[in-house]
Amino acid sequence: GSTFPAAAVDGLGVRFGGFAALDEISFALPPGSITGLVGPNGAGKTTLLRVLATLLPPSSGSASVGGLDVAGRAEEIRKMIGFLPDFAGTYQDMRVVEYLEFFAAAYGLGRAETEKYIASALEISGLAGRAQSFIEELSRGMRAKLSFVRALAGAPKLLLLDEPLSNLDPLARGEMLAVIAGMRDEGKSVLISSHQLGDIEKLCDR
Repeated sequence: GSTFPAAAVDGLGVRFGGFAALDEISFALPPGSITGLVGPNGAGKTTLLRVLATLLPPSSGSASVGGLDVAGRAEEIRKMIGFLPDFAGTYQDMRVVEYLEFFAAAYGLGRAETEKYIASALEISGLAGRAQSFIEELSRGMRAKLSFVRALAGAPKLLLLDEPLSNLDPLARGEMLAVIAGMRDEGKSVLISSHQLGDIEKLCDR
């Protein structure tokens, strides 16, 4: 395995005008671990995840993924991460399998890779029986799991999950937690944000 942390931030600051969204944040994520990012809404969790996803440049300090600096290596980093933004949009008028094909294409997967990814995504999400269903026919929990497996399209080593459990009922939440725990067993690193500690306390290594 690589000797680099899955991700690291050092003295990271992000300012929007005079407002400091992040101020001097430093930590490292060990490979093959699940780290929880807990704090109230507005604490800067989304900002931090967006920096690591290379969508927002640091104002000060540095951030890296797999030893690569977000400032100069964004393109390489994007191939290594799966980012699930808050309110991950699902496309209601698509069938489940079309939706997964769409994201496979976005990652430039070839036909064999695409078939393999779709088979595994359907299995992980428990949607194998619903591959031909339209997304609007799925329950909220099924949609959440579909959004989640979409983030696995590029076989990422690091998953950045922004509030993946909000708006889910307890049953769907339990299913999502089990799916996320399975990612650690595959050696992936996960950074998961939540404004509720109870949700992710059992799941996270730290």
